[in-house]
Amino acid sequence: MKLSKSSIAILIVAIVFGIIASAAAILPFLAERFYRDGFNLIQGRQYPAGISKLKVATKLAPFETQYKVELGRGMEDYAKTLPSVQAKVMLEEIKPLYETLLDLDDRNPWYLNRMAAVYNDLATLDVEHQSENQKVAEGYIRKAAAMDPNNPLFQLNLAYFLQNRGDLKEAKTYYERAIQIDGRISEARFNLAALYLGENKPDQALEQYLEILKNTPEMPGLLPAIGRLYLTQKQPQIALPYLERNTQLFPFDRMGLILLAETYNQLRQTPKTIETLDLAVKRFPDDTQSRRNLIQLYRLNGQNAAADQQEALLGAFLNTAPK
Repeated sequence: MKLSKSSIAILIVAIVFGIIASAAAILPFLAERFYRDGFNLIQGRQYPAGISKLKVATKLAPFETQYKVELGRGMEDYAKTLPSVQAKVMLEEIKPLYETLLDLDDRNPWYLNRMAAVYNDLATLDVEHQSENQKVAEGYIRKAAAMDPNNPLFQLNLAYFLQNRGDLKEAKTYYERAIQIDGRISEARFNLAALYLGENKPDQALEQYLEILKNTPEMPGLLPAIGRLYLTQKQPQIALPYLERNTQLFPFDRMGLILLAETYNQLRQTPKTIETLDLAVKRFPDDTQSRRNLIQLYRLNGQNAAADQQEALLGAFLNTAPK
């Protein structure tokens, strides 16, 4: 049966539309595959390969905002590993990507925070335009906090920005606001405690640390902070269990070891003090102060041979240390 020209034309159009429809159906699956591959590569810190995959995903699915967010975050992380010149180029490349997201929804606090992060990083890298970039970052951070006032993370982000800039009074307000929304936000309590200490309010600081202990008992830096407070209040017997526990959890915490040695010293437990200082200098050979303290204790304890050995090690280190 011979087809007419019109029938052939209709058939060709149908085939073309079928191909287009098939491609349109396949594209989302391809985009998702590139996205997952790229995301996994980024998580494995294989940044160039991951970024390349995510860029393909965003082209295949240009209206899929999550792909763009993850691409931007991957590029942000990669920029942190690059020398300053290349990092600035990478950050400038991210800005139009996030601008497309803000064009879709300029009230989305997550998009606002991501753009703020880019300008914050640029402020660190570009000293000449630091003030300008910080001002832009602040605008985005404040807007994000205002857009979602019941989300503690955005209040925390603004508080942290203000604290770093030295606006401690306002930072304190936003840390308190974050805690009011969700008292389990340990970082907000920890930073608020630091502000209380700056105001010479150790009791309020301790209150925050003990609240953190209920929800995040193994938070790095928490137990030494509690121990230090009790030591300053001349209560080494209360500080001791916190600092001993910290050394169990974080055996290579330098400050934790130093504070533990000081606790034993205040408790007049000389053998324990010597043992802890000896451990500190073995793990941190550059800790000259702990080594000097150890030498002094050895001398006071009549262990002159051990003191001589430590003095020799100290001298060797000082002779080879950069001047």
